[in-house]
Amino acid sequence: DGFYVRGLDRFAPVRLLNTGAGLPSWSDDDHHIAVVQGDHIVVLDPAQGEPVTVCTIPNEGLTGLTFLGNDQLLVTHYRGGLSRVAVSGGELKLVCSQLPTEEDLHTPQALPDHKHALVVAHAKRGESALILVDLADGRRHELWRALGLVRVTYAKNGYVLLERFAEQDILVAPYRAGADRLG
Repeated sequence: DGFYVRGLDRFAPVRLLNTGAGLPSWSDDDHHIAVVQGDHIVVLDPAQGEPVTVCTIPNEGLTGLTFLGNDQLLVTHYRGGLSRVAVSGGELKLVCSQLPTEEDLHTPQALPDHKHALVVAHAKRGESALILVDLADGRRHELWRALGLVRVTYAKNGYVLLERFAEQDILVAPYRAGADRLG
């Protein structure tokens, strides 16, 4: 059991953590990895290997974790909305709550402007939404809806991948970072 990385230039993996970890995310400069380890978020430098505890996570568990630049993390947690926390440590600070019709928010994706994030708003019933969240004031704008939408992945080449569980497919759509619609 543990959390390992393996360079493409070598066969043997390197153990970074002695226990399992989940939801890995690379920093923008690719020097650090954030992961969930037990009931904490930790950040580590694969070259150094020493994990630094950022914060304790809510009992409900996380549904997403990503870097916002190199010094902050965006976190979605079950029934807890979208929060941010400094990589240097601290408390989770709520940016945007889920609506009463939503179970939770999933898979935050920070956009290159560091002012917005894409998030899946998981509906209690019916279609879930892809939303754009303004990180300064928490305002949200719906971009798209679909049954079974579970994950969004933003690519810096101007596209999003939208994974739908119900249809067992992945859609690709053009998206200009910060725009108020897909396409």
